[in-house]
Amino acid sequence: MEVAIYPELKTYSGGLGVLAGDFLKSAADLRLPISAVTLLYNVGYFDQKIVNMRQVEEYNRLDPIEYMTELPYTVTIEIEGREVTVGCARMYYIGNTNFPQPHYFLFTRGNAGHPWDDEITDQLYKKGVNDQNYWRIAQEQVLGIGGIKMLHLLAENGEISLPRTYHLNEGHAGFAPLELLKRYGYEGARSRTVFTTHTPVEAGHDMFDYGKVQGMLGRFVDGVDLRALGGRDCLNMTRLALNLSRYANAVARRHGIVSRGMFPGYAIDSITNGVHSRTWTSKVFKKLYDEYFNGFHYQKNWRADPSLLGVVDRISDEVILQAHKVAKRNLLDYVKKSTGEILDEDKLTVGFARRFATYKRGNLIFSDLDRLVEASGGGQVQFIFSGKAHPKDEPGKGVITDVLKNAEKLKDRLKVVFLPNYEMNKGLLLAAGADVWLNLPRRPWEASGTSGMKAAHNGVPSFSTIDGWWDEVPKEGGGERQGGWSIGEEPRDDELNNPGSDAADFESFCRRLKNDVRPAYADPDEWARVMKGAIKNAAYFNTHRMVREYVERAYGMRFEDAVVKD
Repeated sequence: MEVAIYPELKTYSGGLGVLAGDFLKSAADLRLPISAVTLLYNVGYFDQKIVNMRQVEEYNRLDPIEYMTELPYTVTIEIEGREVTVGCARMYYIGNTNFPQPHYFLFTRGNAGHPWDDEITDQLYKKGVNDQNYWRIAQEQVLGIGGIKMLHLLAENGEISLPRTYHLNEGHAGFAPLELLKRYGYEGARSRTVFTTHTPVEAGHDMFDYGKVQGMLGRFVDGVDLRALGGRDCLNMTRLALNLSRYANAVARRHGIVSRGMFPGYAIDSITNGVHSRTWTSKVFKKLYDEYFNGFHYQKNWRADPSLLGVVDRISDEVILQAHKVAKRNLLDYVKKSTGEILDEDKLTVGFARRFATYKRGNLIFSDLDRLVEASGGGQVQFIFSGKAHPKDEPGKGVITDVLKNAEKLKDRLKVVFLPNYEMNKGLLLAAGADVWLNLPRRPWEASGTSGMKAAHNGVPSFSTIDGWWDEVPKEGGGERQGGWSIGEEPRDDELNNPGSDAADFESFCRRLKNDVRPAYADPDEWARVMKGAIKNAAYFNTHRMVREYVERAYGMRFEDAVVKD
């Protein structure tokens, strides 16, 4: 439904789109013949303005012509009994070995007599007032049914080879195997389909009224027992995808445990997320890694094999610390330029940037302002926040407002800055320039999280509750996770119905900030050691490793057999 390749091409909203883009970039770097299918929206995802301490969305038209070429192929899908025409544009992403990977963007345009059908692909996650999910269902019909039809048409015209595996990225694409079912039968569709679920949050699983779905899909589902495939009371797109896939996975080990609890009876594997190393490493650390890791091992370099970052101990502490100073100065200069706020280069700078959903607890640290100031050494720590709330998520917007109000309350005691309009470029600047990366999801609702992985690629330690990817980070001799510090108690496997405690996690945050993080920052030798631990994490938590696992475990191929040779 969304994919982030270039910051300017706003066909993404946040982590799900960025992860999809990182997956595809690594696939291109690794020379894997994967074709991507997504939607092309008339307007990009919103720009965020802050007005009276409240998020306001501003939408701008999207002009993708410089990125892609419109193809002379169209397919039709039936929506409410009407034939809706779906067009296609192609963009190539060129991997680091010049391997061209095609991305196909679907859109509805030129539907004479029914101009509202042209608006189906108007806006990412388009939703009207009391529309009973009309736009959402229509978009997912275009993506799933239209996507399968378009891939077959492209194969018929020699544009691509007919795919052997169809990978559904989230339940948004759950209608795709229904089209495969019509072509190949139930077993044929299921044998060709794999599925990844990305969230343990119930609201993240699309659920539609059967009456509305039947009215939208019409004759397309004649002879299909949707209730048997998608659930008795409503159409759960995740359950539909699970029933029509031969393989399914969650995106972290703990997320796999939670997902199997949410959908008992299904074999849900786990393949832990990563990030694209070349995209999420800042210029100063790219230069550093190029100097130390090119040609060091098997004549490869870290861009082609990020696991080389695991031998970061061969770089001196002084060089690591100096590289981070450059990245930090770049961030603080940007903060000054964009907000007028002057931050101190010598103070511990904590970064927090992600989508503002309530379970991510962006305002948790403000639970007790006096306690926060005391834990911060009376102003020896400074905080930078950034992120957008979903335009329909009023509680999430309320969290942003709470952060801004508390920043105002603390202005004479503790520096707290909010950077509006979070996007990919700003994300890299923050992840590289902060001294420590704060992550506070309420367990167990963080499927994986990837922002801390981006920070790790730049030697920035994590300070996180123990959920998602952070749960998998190896522990060092003293029981602390490599490359950072943990907040709260170790997780249990029964936490789906017993989520983490806000009060206990806030107390743990304050105690560890005061007793562990600040003292480590004051000791350059200790800080360099923790930074190197973070980089060692990046050697594993990257999409090159992740994509290899998908090829072998989800697609059922030997990696060497899947690669397109020079």
